[in-house]
Amino acid sequence: MNTLGTFYNNKIFVIPPQQRPYSWEKLHVKALLDDLRIAIDRTEEHYCGPVFLDRTRDENGNAEDVFVTPTNVNLTRHDVLDGQQRITTIMLIAAALAKDEQIVDAVAAGNGPASTVQGQLKDLYSYAMGPLGEDGEDPLPDTSRLVYNDGDMELTMNHLLFDDPPRLRNNQIVKSAQNKLLSNFKFIKDNLDVIFNVNGNINTKINVCRRFLLKMKMKMIMMDQHSFNKYTVFESINNRGLGLGEFDKIKNLALHIADQHEKRSDDDGTAPLITKQHIQAQWYSTISHLHDYQLEKYEDRCINDLWKVIYNLGNSKESEAFNKFKAKFQSLVDSDNGNKMTQLITYVNNWSPYTQAYCQIYTKKVGEEFNLANMTANTATNLNRILNKINLPDEFKLPLTSGFLRYTQQEFEKFSECMEKALFRMHGIKTKPVSRGRGSFTKLAQNIFSSHQTISNSISEICRYVTEYAPFSGVDGLVEHFISGKEAYGKWRGYSLYYFLYRVDEKLSPGAVGWIADNDERDEQIEHILPNSHRNPGWTTTWPNADTADTWKNRLGNLTLTRDSASNNQLHTYSIERKCRTNRPRYAYLDGRHIERRVAGIATRFSVSERWEKLQIMLHELKYSRNLIELWSLPCDCDLEDFELTQDSKNKIELCFSEMIELHEDEIQASFIEDEDNEDFDGPEYQDFRNLYIQNLRNILDIDVITRFNPREISELPDDAEIFPCEVPDEEE
Repeated sequence: MNTLGTFYNNKIFVIPPQQRPYSWEKLHVKALLDDLRIAIDRTEEHYCGPVFLDRTRDENGNAEDVFVTPTNVNLTRHDVLDGQQRITTIMLIAAALAKDEQIVDAVAAGNGPASTVQGQLKDLYSYAMGPLGEDGEDPLPDTSRLVYNDGDMELTMNHLLFDDPPRLRNNQIVKSAQNKLLSNFKFIKDNLDVIFNVNGNINTKINVCRRFLLKMKMKMIMMDQHSFNKYTVFESINNRGLGLGEFDKIKNLALHIADQHEKRSDDDGTAPLITKQHIQAQWYSTISHLHDYQLEKYEDRCINDLWKVIYNLGNSKESEAFNKFKAKFQSLVDSDNGNKMTQLITYVNNWSPYTQAYCQIYTKKVGEEFNLANMTANTATNLNRILNKINLPDEFKLPLTSGFLRYTQQEFEKFSECMEKALFRMHGIKTKPVSRGRGSFTKLAQNIFSSHQTISNSISEICRYVTEYAPFSGVDGLVEHFISGKEAYGKWRGYSLYYFLYRVDEKLSPGAVGWIADNDERDEQIEHILPNSHRNPGWTTTWPNADTADTWKNRLGNLTLTRDSASNNQLHTYSIERKCRTNRPRYAYLDGRHIERRVAGIATRFSVSERWEKLQIMLHELKYSRNLIELWSLPCDCDLEDFELTQDSKNKIELCFSEMIELHEDEIQASFIEDEDNEDFDGPEYQDFRNLYIQNLRNILDIDVITRFNPREISELPDDAEIFPCEVPDEEE
């Protein structure tokens, strides 16, 4: 093991293209500083682990010449194969100590020990080009030992080490790795004194510097001095449990394949089909997208998604990505196979574009989420609904990413709208196991990505899946589910219940009340009209049986949204009359959202007296069913076919209507007395009056109309709207 001075001495460290960007977080930096503090307290050494280096080579594979400074100091250039994060962070710590105000002031005051450690610290991160410039007067600037293949990182590191430039403008900080360098350096400067208990004592600080230089140890493994195959070394590292990710292992094996293929091509005198340089460039571009969009932790998921899309493997797990890649392409290490090589090239070439599309859709980075430079405003609305308002299953990410990559902005707008409808109907309204239809959307993604399926055929494919798994009509259809008598929303996915009610209200009164981000606040806005606790005179009169009330209170038709949680609290468990009326200081439905005002309208359809009984709940469910069709119907012929409720559902409505008539017979009699001035309820006059009254009431309640559905009319589609077939036709030429 080497001290830091020995390790860094006479070397220039090059970050090659295949290395991922600097990614250490503050917690990693603090852990390293804490380890150093503990080592100092115990007078022990701290082992920072092995670092794998290789001689930097030119494009022909030859080791680059030794760099000789103007003062005849020989420096060798080494590629950092593993250990970039530690090498960089140790340089940041050394720079923070060397530039510390106490150390700088002590050096200026002639403190010899301070001057010595400052020089040793500077040697860890820089080397001197020489005392004089070419004109014999100006000193040449010190130069960083760390060389990037990235101008932005070079700029940031020079700013931190040498104040060159003195400050960075916002438009010069464009990468996540730059921000990590800046924030980690600031964290080190701000916390050194506290972590090491310096307490303003210069001698203590000098001692910390000495201990840092002497007690931090690193093991240097020079790949060019051994007969190691560097690709098998990385596999060995992983087998020892040092945590290489799936994408790291895939990249490593791909480089190994390219390395052997290039050697065979060189022996044959033919041009290689794939090169290490190309793989490195694709890998670095891919990782850069993930870092720039702050999605670093999703690299294995993203590369595994691409594998699923290319090979239609719907159940492929992230942890199995490398094993699947190895099983398919391992043989290319030893021999060439034209078909497999073509597949490998296709996979590698799509790493970067697929990942960029993934990042542009799913990033949460401020300023980049739903960036209108990449999509239309309607697309941004659709994606916001899909990603932030419905709990998105991973399977839907595959076609969204493929569609974003393959379609124009206008085409993807149509696609994202259909995907929102499909997502809500198939997975939001959870009427069947969530697993239904998962493989179908992986296949859709493959058709878009690999077969370049047209937008028209993709919409037809979505329609076919949705009308198979979540149709509007039929015994298992969504409308029947809405009025089934079951707890029609208890198993809905994520925020889907609130989302449904919110979208209905938004459609009725656009922009009136926005989406609420807080989970608890959302729950508080959902109001049970017949309340959970109905044991008060206002409800026991019309719902005398508690078990019946418990059955009906959890139906979809018994729900509405209130304006906010405070208004919900004001509604309390009051009777429907008190909840509807506005001639009092308390909040009422007619004061609230449009969706609430509609509840008040349904409650007064029977007569001037408000009612909230079984029939009203079913009528409300039918209203919601029409909202469902209006908002979530797909533009395909089979989704827009007319249908009626099943006979069983019609019978239930008729039964509820009959029960309501019987329950309020006295109101019919009172009307008869008022109109006919007659109290004979056994004679034919009353029967005729009653029959006419009931028929008029049926007409008022739309009993005979509301059970029939015309989706084209409900959806308010224009006559010239583009309607797609559910069956995917042959691809257009």
